[in-house]
Amino acid sequence: LVDVMNTVGKKHKKRFNMPLPCYIARYLPHGFLTPQHALVKPGKAMQLIFDATKRFTATSTPVNDMTSTHKGTEMDCLYGDTMQTLLERIWDLRGTYPTRDIAIHANDVQSCFKQMKLHPDVMPAFSIMVANFMFLQAALPFGADFSPQNWEPVRRLIKILAEKLYDDKSLRSKHRQYLDMLHWDPTLGDPAACFVPAKLCTQRTGVLDSEGHPKPTPQRLFVDDSVYAEIFQALRTRLEQAIACGIEAIFILLGQSDLKKRQDPISFAKMVEMMISHLNKILGQLINTRLMEVQVPPTYITLTLRKLKPFHQGRKSFTVKEMETTTGMLVFISSTAPWLKFLMSHIYVSIAAAIGSNTAHLRRTNKQFRQLLKDARAGKEPTRENTFAQSESAKAIHSCPRKHFINSTLQQELHLITTALQSRHLKLGTPIGHLVRRDPSALAWSDFCLFAAGGYSTDMKFWWYIEWPDEIKKHTLVYVRNNKDGKLVSINVLEYATLLIN
Repeated sequence: LVDVMNTVGKKHKKRFNMPLPCYIARYLPHGFLTPQHALVKPGKAMQLIFDATKRFTATSTPVNDMTSTHKGTEMDCLYGDTMQTLLERIWDLRGTYPTRDIAIHANDVQSCFKQMKLHPDVMPAFSIMVANFMFLQAALPFGADFSPQNWEPVRRLIKILAEKLYDDKSLRSKHRQYLDMLHWDPTLGDPAACFVPAKLCTQRTGVLDSEGHPKPTPQRLFVDDSVYAEIFQALRTRLEQAIACGIEAIFILLGQSDLKKRQDPISFAKMVEMMISHLNKILGQLINTRLMEVQVPPTYITLTLRKLKPFHQGRKSFTVKEMETTTGMLVFISSTAPWLKFLMSHIYVSIAAAIGSNTAHLRRTNKQFRQLLKDARAGKEPTRENTFAQSESAKAIHSCPRKHFINSTLQQELHLITTALQSRHLKLGTPIGHLVRRDPSALAWSDFCLFAAGGYSTDMKFWWYIEWPDEIKKHTLVYVRNNKDGKLVSINVLEYATLLIN
């Protein structure tokens, strides 16, 4: 409770809420009973959030049900492609400047949702009560589904302004006090550095305009994180200009720095803490512009291995929730280690089977769950009753503590994944060239049947043909009509082998 009070007290100092005696709540209309949570992450300050979708009964009306973001006037959130556009910017820079260092950095809008204020008429709906105080929320809350959409116009304008301001050379002098605080990697510009090349094409055309001049540095915002990449120069002019433009754009839209009245709209502490370098952690991924590679940070791999450790070879059971949590972490790693995706098939099958088993178990043993399933299927059109039943039944299935047997295939797969993640010989990164939109180097074609396979490429000037060995043929559908002995060679396996050869 003390930590929570300290947190709301800090929000008050920043003018994000207004404390009142708790009895005032009796006289305020439009109050909601909404679960409050304290989110604590290692190395970060406590963040108060709330579940604005929670429905206590079928007739409950949560806050998020009273907003219209799915069909209203709010903008769509378009920040989902930030990582890809940043990688494409890096590829274009490397294609244009094959022998120059590329530095990456990020700026952060501090408490971006809190920069936007609620209308006084709706403030009571988002107020919270802690101890003997009621805190009227003056700013957009974390947990409301309209907060990202309300922030979206500002996010887009920061991107546009930062580029439009690039020609204003006075900004470097104006924001010199902030630029002088930046930390630069001393290895930038090292003449002995080696760079993996990048080839330009019709989709990746470089960073020069039609007259051969560099275009303004684009800044991409993932919610509140502004990320950018630029070539390194001895005088640091382009990078400093890009950072100064980002600072000016945020100041124009959210107000100049004035600590007597409010907190800075920019998190200068984070901006200074992140070193400007060719290797940086951006949006949870490590990007290396010299190797032109992206990978998950080693600390995340260690955390995932810690989750996998309980699934040792002597472990006999699992619950759906713990397996789903572990799988989610593996999926994130597979975004930069694509081979991992092909080692997880039995995990997905086991989770699906466990969910089905949970459903059957609850249906047999829980009368309330049977009623929820009945209500969820009632009627052709969505109603309050069946959407509530669908939500509650899904929560019951996935949080069911019932244990499920770890069969041999799942055990082998978990052991293989653990061994692979611990190995020093397997790469956990992927080349940027595999993630950006660009013209393929060549096209190759292949086909197969139960007797043979072949392929060719006119671009790479090859063709090949191979007959499957007899020991493979005799286990295909030509000779085996069923798989009673478990030795049937699936046609899908032959197709996959053909693709690998090609």
